[in-house]
Amino acid sequence: MITFFITKNIDYFYLSCQKISQKAVEIANPKPRLISQKV
Repeated sequence: MITFFITKNIDYFYLSCQKISQKAVEIANPKPRLISQKV
């Protein structure tokens, strides 16, 4: 039960880290459609 809870937290932490890194990549390299919207 305790180990299950810990693994759940690790999975959630990993997913949130992935989302943050994905956002950072999007900010660093904006998608073409965002650039075309500005123009």
